[in-house]
Amino acid sequence: MGESSSGAKLIFIAPQKVGNNQTVARRAGLAILAAVKMQELIALNTNRIYAAGFSGGARMASYAAFIRPSLFSGVLGMCGAQFPAKVPRVKATRTDDYGWFTLGEPQIAEAKKKVRFVLVTGSNDFRYGNILDIYAGGFQKDGYAVKLIDVPGMQHTTCPASALRDGLLFLDQKTDAAK
Repeated sequence: MGESSSGAKLIFIAPQKVGNNQTVARRAGLAILAAVKMQELIALNTNRIYAAGFSGGARMASYAAFIRPSLFSGVLGMCGAQFPAKVPRVKATRTDDYGWFTLGEPQIAEAKKKVRFVLVTGSNDFRYGNILDIYAGGFQKDGYAVKLIDVPGMQHTTCPASALRDGLLFLDQKTDAAK
């Protein structure tokens, strides 16, 4: 347990054995199960239940928040992102089919209303172009509460403390639904 920059306490939960070689259902399911179980064990501020991850874990955090927007109020994704539709390819230099999934409109609308998203990347991240495209052509274009943190020179790695702090400050802002 630690304190955020606002002095609020944070609890970090990390499922084990949920790497990229595991199924999406298992990875996202364990993230959801962990958040639900913690709510059973202790009193949590339900306006501050965030999913976070790095690379494929960031994609799973986004996905989990879209499929359970009533549970997660924010996502902090480092060097990975997922969006419930294909976005225009503008900055991406890789040719793989990256970062999208399909989902029903009611869940998409609820996530748009309730969940805040932080995308962290940097100019030396091999997914940089993909994440910029998902940010601009997906989240920003469709009016989500989203913040892009573009760290100069950052590679495909966990973000510096300053980016984490800025991301948490953004997530801690109340959404219209929570005001």
